[in-house]
Amino acid sequence: LYCPGTIIQVLQTVKTDTSNLASSTWTDIGGMSQVITPTAVTSKFKVSVDVRIGASSYAAALFLRLVRTVGGSDTVIGVGAAASNRTQCFWGTEEFGRENSPPYQVRSVSTCYLDDPDTASAITYKVQWSVPQQTAYINQTGDDTDAAQYPRCSSAIMVEEVAGS
Repeated sequence: LYCPGTIIQVLQTVKTDTSNLASSTWTDIGGMSQVITPTAVTSKFKVSVDVRIGASSYAAALFLRLVRTVGGSDTVIGVGAAASNRTQCFWGTEEFGRENSPPYQVRSVSTCYLDDPDTASAITYKVQWSVPQQTAYINQTGDDTDAAQYPRCSSAIMVEEVAGS
């Protein structure tokens, strides 16, 4: 038995390779998921995500969201409220930015969410993205020239099981 609020287990997946997407369809980011099996039905789960994002152009529109999968059923979690045609996400941008040369930048995007899934079954937490305009990249810039000044980064998802009451 654990005191409420005690961290029971901590698991992390680090993505070191790159990915790209140019699609408005919500798509799993490969390497940005973590499976955890609860020790108790009352446990809560703190999900922390840090994603490094680049884009092909200042006009890139992109969105990120968290998904919980239990028994093959997906549930979107930790997103903003529904509002007509607006995209529900934990982070998004209509345009990547008009400052100098967005294709040469990698941005760090983070979120933290405390989930209460009320299950004893294995849970998969994952990050999905949607890129309806231009192309977006994970762990690299949009203009990925083979030179020392172009970065290759890492992204991570961490899940902490927190004892419930």
